[in-house]
Amino acid sequence: MHGVNFDRYLGKKTGGGLEKLRQELQAENEGVVLPLAINWIGGPKDVQKKTGEGKKASTVVFAVKGSKMAEKVLKGGLRAAGVKYDVEKFMNAGPDSFCGTCSRW
Repeated sequence: MHGVNFDRYLGKKTGGGLEKLRQELQAENEGVVLPLAINWIGGPKDVQKKTGEGKKASTVVFAVKGSKMAEKVLKGGLRAAGVKYDVEKFMNAGPDSFCGTCSRW
């Protein structure tokens, strides 16, 4: 999920960080269950770099419970704190992965 605001969801000073986002997603989207913690893509060092560069938002990764719910979320996105977010399927990239953008391995 892209465009998640650092000011609202980064760290404990925001009132819960990504756990707050998790609670909002489950409360505002009927039937959505997030069984695992939400994480910033790239980890803490990447987030620190982005905030140091003045960026205001980044991407998070999470899992939803159930394949039917996953399909629904991919098609319709999710809402949190009144903001609608588009959701994309996360694909792990490795040395043997084919890039759909540049058509190379």
